[in-house]
Amino acid sequence: QREYLTYFMPVACWFKLLDLLFLVYRQSTQDIFLIDWERAKSDPQADSSSTDTVSNVSVWRSIHAASKLLHLQTHRRPLLEIRLLVVLFFLYGADVAQYDQKDPNPNYKGPSHYLLRFGLVSLLYGFFAAATEASLWLFFNRYFGDPVAQFVDLLSVLNVSVLTMDSASHGYYLHGRSPHGFADVNMTTLLDNLTKEEANQTGLRGLEDGSDLQTFEVFMPSKLRQQLDKVLLNTIRQDAELPRATASDRQMIALARAKSSRAQTTINSYLIAFLEKSFRDLDYSITDRAFVDKLTDRTPVVATRGVFYRDQGQSFKESLLCGHEMNLLLGELL
Repeated sequence: QREYLTYFMPVACWFKLLDLLFLVYRQSTQDIFLIDWERAKSDPQADSSSTDTVSNVSVWRSIHAASKLLHLQTHRRPLLEIRLLVVLFFLYGADVAQYDQKDPNPNYKGPSHYLLRFGLVSLLYGFFAAATEASLWLFFNRYFGDPVAQFVDLLSVLNVSVLTMDSASHGYYLHGRSPHGFADVNMTTLLDNLTKEEANQTGLRGLEDGSDLQTFEVFMPSKLRQQLDKVLLNTIRQDAELPRATASDRQMIALARAKSSRAQTTINSYLIAFLEKSFRDLDYSITDRAFVDKLTDRTPVVATRGVFYRDQGQSFKESLLCGHEMNLLLGELL
């Protein structure tokens, strides 16, 4: 049995390593769209006779949302180092490691058994991992808040939504449209808006009328995805040509960056129009996902009509490392 386990463990470890590498690859290659709902304001210092409006929407709100999302993608709690220290303390500090001996006689210190050692460490590590998850669910998240829920609340303050696509049609949508209309305001206005929202004097934050739900699992229409890919591919081609330009071709680089900025504005406006159902040939429905569909992971047919599933259980975590704790736990054990 020891020989079989000796051969089996390295093979299982390598396969699990490949699985974790594929998980990191999927997370690093997903498409992330930051949808800014802030409307442009006219410049009071501009010429009143002009009909043009100067866009003074700040980009720092979107940058702040992207920074928080980047930090959240690799967030894990509790830390691996803490779990390892606790396991080592009980193994050697509390002398639990003596139970991996071949001879059960407590008066005789014999050689340890490979299979017993693996089972003992796995039992301790799994027990403390389950205990920490239970304590997080019962105490920590209740009194200190869930990081994903805090990020969704932050999006509503920033007036920015997040759409992550881990495949051509499947992804997750976090609705962050502010019920106040504007988020790029001074401190006094911001506090007044939050006070009104706390007193239920404003609309709700949810995507649906009369709902506070902001998280959805989405299946986008293929036509919408084709339009987004068309704009993205043109931008990628322009960025690929930038390294070929010399230092003297600054005008060419500036022109390419201006086109890239316009492409971002186009994508932002296109997604806003889709979410507001402004297209006749592109629409979506909001519904609850059936239990059988969850069990079989069935993909709905989406051509010109997308599907937004209400995400009561925060399945958005599946696009983050914190949503794969069991998978990562098995990798740590191996």
